[in-house]
Amino acid sequence: MVNVPDKPSYVNLPPYLIKFAREFVATGQWEKAYHKTGLNAKSLKDRRNIVWRWLHRPDVSQYIMELYQMASEKAAISAAEILSNFEKIRDAAFDCGDYGNANKANEHLGKSLGLFIEKSEQKIEHTHRNSDELDEEIARLQNLLGDDTE
Repeated sequence: MVNVPDKPSYVNLPPYLIKFAREFVATGQWEKAYHKTGLNAKSLKDRRNIVWRWLHRPDVSQYIMELYQMASEKAAISAAEILSNFEKIRDAAFDCGDYGNANKANEHLGKSLGLFIEKSEQKIEHTHRNSDELDEEIARLQNLLGDDTE
């Protein structure tokens, strides 16, 4: 777990770096995050250098880590809530004798926990060709590509 200081690390960051960090965490794309700041470096190389410096600032990297931590905790709570809701629906449906919906809630629970894997059957046909047939096919493909080398 990230060690969170008494006061948030972004307190001393300028607004453009706060915007950058939030967008970077939200999208994972440094260039989108850079444009969100409203700054306008002329070349891609300049933008990369600026972002590299920002990402290596201790205060910016600490704030980004805090944002990732908050997002992670929020996702864990959301997943726990979803699983809890499936369990409540299953239990209520079972108590009412609605076994179809109870079974469906169990199925969703199982899928959420990765217990069921969707399988599909794939048929692959393999044709055996002799060397003359292969040579003809190669020649046909070379003609299509306009390749005169043999």
